[in-house]
Amino acid sequence: MTRTSRKRRLTMLAASAALAAGGALLPGTAYAVPPVPPPDGTVAMSVDTHTGSSRQVGLDQRADALAQKG
Repeated sequence: MTRTSRKRRLTMLAASAALAAGGALLPGTAYAVPPVPPPDGTVAMSVDTHTGSSRQVGLDQRADALAQKG
């Protein structure tokens, strides 16, 4: 029968306790950060609806070409 030294047993006990404590604290720290408040100003998005833009002209030309085919 093999005997384990007292030093080795204490080392294993300390390592097990450290792992158990870390596992218990990990879920608690996941919710420790308070939520970020929304920014003070509102964010507005603008859509380019200028009819003279090259994108709109290209879309109009494609729509015309499709209408002529159909």
